[in-house]
Amino acid sequence: MNQNMNQNKRQVVVQKILSLLFISFGFSSLSLSDPPPFLQSSPPPPPPAVEAPKANAVSTKSLLGFEKKPKKANEGKKEKSVIKIPAEIKNLIIEDQLQGTGKAAEKGKSVKVHYTGWFFDPKQPQMKGFQLDTSIGKEAFEFTLGEKQVIAGWDEGLVNMKVGGKRKLYVPAELAYGSRGTRDGVVPVNQALLFEIELLDVMDEKTILK
Repeated sequence: MNQNMNQNKRQVVVQKILSLLFISFGFSSLSLSDPPPFLQSSPPPPPPAVEAPKANAVSTKSLLGFEKKPKKANEGKKEKSVIKIPAEIKNLIIEDQLQGTGKAAEKGKSVKVHYTGWFFDPKQPQMKGFQLDTSIGKEAFEFTLGEKQVIAGWDEGLVNMKVGGKRKLYVPAELAYGSRGTRDGVVPVNQALLFEIELLDVMDEKTILK
């Protein structure tokens, strides 16, 4: 009987020990395992995506020539200087239409030219009034520059002009026929003149007009 009681005590002790072990194992497993889903905190949201700056892309395009800035209307174009002709010619006006490349006309040298002359008239197209004279279709005109063989407007206006050049001369009356006009009355008094002149040759010897 004592043996049975001892055996029962052992079984009770063993059961207590197993219970303690079970309880201990249960707590340790709970502490080591992940918390249940309803206790888990939601993961932090991912940081917002940051777009890369586009400055480099734009500069790359411009460097590679994909993007070209629109050119201004006047860019790359050289404006020609335009001489504004007044309605009344008071001073000699020289307008080069074509720059020559040959010898330059100098005072004391003979020159050979073709010319056409008009009355200066600002109301007419190109300011060309009555046509006074022309050598076109005729023999070229020769004279010595600076020897008063022609009107003063020519003696002054043809200096330094080069062979092959074409020039317009707007001549005031004072450097043409002045307040007297021409003897034959073709050119009236105080009449400004307009000439288109082409320089054909420059010679060292003087020309004597007959």
